[in-house]
Amino acid sequence: MASGDTKNRSRTKDAGLSRRNFIAKAAAGAGAAAGVLVERTASAADTTNASGIKIPVEFAQAAKIPAAKAEFPMNGAQVFARACKEEGLAALFSCPGNYSIVNAIALEGIPTYSGRHEGAMCHAAVGFCRVTGQIAAASGTEGPGFTNMINADAGRDHWPNVAGALLAGGGMPSGQVLGSTTRWGEEPHTRPIHFRDVFATLYERLGIDVATTQFTDLAGRPQYLVGEHRPLPELIG
Repeated sequence: MASGDTKNRSRTKDAGLSRRNFIAKAAAGAGAAAGVLVERTASAADTTNASGIKIPVEFAQAAKIPAAKAEFPMNGAQVFARACKEEGLAALFSCPGNYSIVNAIALEGIPTYSGRHEGAMCHAAVGFCRVTGQIAAASGTEGPGFTNMINADAGRDHWPNVAGALLAGGGMPSGQVLGSTTRWGEEPHTRPIHFRDVFATLYERLGIDVATTQFTDLAGRPQYLVGEHRPLPELIG
């Protein structure tokens, strides 16, 4: 058997066959007619840049369409897109999802690019920033896509000891950053805050006193809403 396998491998090598060559030849044989038709159609409508990459005609057509400015009343996506425009966002790289925000940003005149993997789009955004010196953003959809985005540029992965929360409204003083992390974002560094502190703050804004309000758990025992945690004084002043 060993001798026969060696002979077979020898013949395969001599014949110039490989998995890559086989796939290429099979594809060429199966789709030759269609390939010629597509090539002729593309050549008639598309343009080719200096590197030989074909650029679909739709790109040029889309570039000629003026951006439609949103006016009040505006939805949340339009408000966010307007803020991105005013803050100087130069480009958005996204993976399918968040379509209302992506479309709103595109309509503000910000170039928007889409791809099939969150990590690849993060790499593209980082490359754009480094080459142009401008601000770019990457957008993805919750779930595994977040891990792909976080890990794309040597991120911190899913380290559960640190998370972030954005709070606004409710009469809370804005423009603050509470706490910090260690260099790689793996542990709290200054002013550690528990999520129950955040919930206590929200309860307080709703007029609920977490120090006295109790509920009965499934075992029939009284429990405080957030245990010993209390509202953040920086947000209730």
